[in-house]
Amino acid sequence: MPSFAKNDTDVEGEVGNVIAAVQVQDVLKNMKNEARRRATQIIQREIPQYIAHLNSLIGAGSTDKSSPLWRGQLTHGAYVKENVKLVYQPSREDGAGNILSQHAPAIVIRGVDELSLTDVAKAKEHSDAMGDDLERPGMQWGGRLASNEVCDRLMDLVEEESEKAATMGKELVHWVRLQIPRIEDGNTFGVEVQEEIIRQIENVVSGAMEAHAQPKAHYDDRMHFAQSWNKFPGLDDHAAAIASSDRFDYFLAVEAITDLRNSMTELLWQLCNNWAKVLNPKNADINDALY
Repeated sequence: MPSFAKNDTDVEGEVGNVIAAVQVQDVLKNMKNEARRRATQIIQREIPQYIAHLNSLIGAGSTDKSSPLWRGQLTHGAYVKENVKLVYQPSREDGAGNILSQHAPAIVIRGVDELSLTDVAKAKEHSDAMGDDLERPGMQWGGRLASNEVCDRLMDLVEEESEKAATMGKELVHWVRLQIPRIEDGNTFGVEVQEEIIRQIENVVSGAMEAHAQPKAHYDDRMHFAQSWNKFPGLDDHAAAIASSDRFDYFLAVEAITDLRNSMTELLWQLCNNWAKVLNPKNADINDALY
């Protein structure tokens, strides 16, 4: 029975022709040049500026009282449980659509006034028609929990700085991968250095993405606390829980910014020490090893 399979020589020749195509080589050359240009810009200018900027932010946390990183903020504002309040304004309509008193005052639940349902008409409950998992009709309160404005500024800072680190890291990974030579038997130590650099960059990116998730967790926690406080307005522990959560998020955010600075500094150090092996791993001096 005849065989239609190509021999190895034919396959190698066909693959060689595909790879040698002008369009393929031009695209690869252009991509490598652009990646190298961006990597040079990031390493020579953007990372040093980034590290200096984070250093400035961290330093301001010890001296600048207006900085969201200043530890003294923890003794002011919404970081203190006595300042955390849930303000209620009764709905203008009851469950039956009847207009309520226009003079119903806003009520602060947190050691200020007792919650009173005076002037509020309760809607008739239809308990038989409602499932156990559904909210029953009745008095509706719109409790407002003010944001922790200082903590909001800190969360914005964490988002911004983590995005910068992740973006720079991903561009550097792309660049290093395009420097990896053809895999073949023999001296591969330089390639191993490239792989180690890639792992270190990816660790920076991973840390940046973890930091980037902190603001979302902060706001999710506050929303859940506000929902719980609206549901159980007589429970005084809500204010303490919110203040404690905000303080915890403060320390997480400061730690995240410090970690971003440290990890980027360590990465820059390794890139500078192993520049030759990243660019030309097989021909670089063996003394340029990573370790």
